[in-house]
Amino acid sequence: MSSVLIVHDDLGVRRVLGSFLETNGYKVLSAASGQEALAVLEEDLPRLLVIGVGLPLMSGWKLIEALAHYPDLSRIPRLLVNPGDAPAALASRSLALLEPSDGGGKSDPTPPPETVDRRVANA
Repeated sequence: MSSVLIVHDDLGVRRVLGSFLETNGYKVLSAASGQEALAVLEEDLPRLLVIGVGLPLMSGWKLIEALAHYPDLSRIPRLLVNPGDAPAALASRSLALLEPSDGGGKSDPTPPPETVDRRVANA
């Protein structure tokens, strides 16, 4: 079973997105901080990382910088989550990144990190 690591400081986001991914057949791993995520990644190599950019102590951006030092981890596709991103949008984008490519047998190179960027309409 393929796994997804959700790294977000908001328990609600981890629960909602995690529940959605589990009902779609994915094993969900979760971490509330960048340090917790690095510990989880010592034990498991997920197919997707969903990372909140506003993590405490080690921001999502700093976590990505840390992952760059490990070739196996730097190749994992990433979905970056901004504060206020709608869970429905995160769920659909996560599934889109997890869908197998139709590359004729050989998988395509890992796509670059994806960013969910939601602008506030009345800002």
